Amino acid sequence: MKPVQARAAADLIARVFREFVAPLFAAEGQREFLAYAGPARLAARLGRNHRILVAITGRRIVGVIEVRGRSHVSLLFVEGADQRRGIARGLLRAAFQDAGGARRRITVNASPNSVAAYERLGFRVQGPERAKKGVRFRPMVYRGAMPPPTGAASGGLTGALAMIGRLWHGWTTPGNADAYEQLLRSEILPGIHRVAGYRGVFLMRRDLGTEVEFVTLTLFESMDAVRAFAGEDHEAAVVPPPARRLLSRFDKRSIHYEVLAAPPGGFDA
Repeated sequence: MKPVQARAAADLIARVFREFVAPLFAAEGQREFLAYAGPARLAARLGRNHRILVAITGRRIVGVIEVRGRSHVSLLFVEGADQRRGIARGLLRAAFQDAGGARRRITVNASPNSVAAYERLGFRVQGPERAKKGVRFRPMVYRGAMPPPTGAASGGLTGALAMIGRLWHGWTTPGNADAYEQLLRSEILPGIHRVAGYRGVFLMRRDLGTEVEFVTLTLFESMDAVRAFAGEDHEAAVVPPPARRLLSRFDKRSIHYEVLAAPPGGFDA
């Protein structure tokens, strides 16, 4: 997290806390927690044996994790509408990926309503509920190797938090289809490698009889990487003149998705 993001991060934490946690706390606990998670104190803790990471979709912060030292989760909050999408798991993996796959012990003081969520992340309860200055929590611990942010997940899928899929369609006549495919393979797609944050592409083709449809799903690490490729109007299609001469029609604007899972083994980058 950058210091300028402290206000937005604190606002998210306060919003989620008030919705899900505050009803379980007495007034003293609510004041204590909101003071601890305020923007000034968040910014002050940066670099003081604390690390704060944020998850961003587009330009919106959707998750925050604060880690004290190398082994304790001080804060972990995800926007209500974005929960159960792998964001908390991805933040944990990003925060502790420096272990290089080594086994480690990670602790957290979980609010009563978050115990089940932490258990799904691999944490285990270590004792009865406690309270400090009105803040209720249960001590929990994670023991084991923390997979990297793109490590294998269940079902043969790979978690892909912090990756954006850019979807676009174009159509050619049957006579231009092979030439257009060759242009994509030899010039257009290899050229995207120069963009920092480009992660690869899926290229698909479908014969419709009177025309041939092409679909590209290009993958980027972030919306900033998408803008580095497409410009500030990041939804505008990027179609070079040689491609326009071969296409009959095409999407004037691309659609962007947050990638939640992908095949293991990486991509054809």
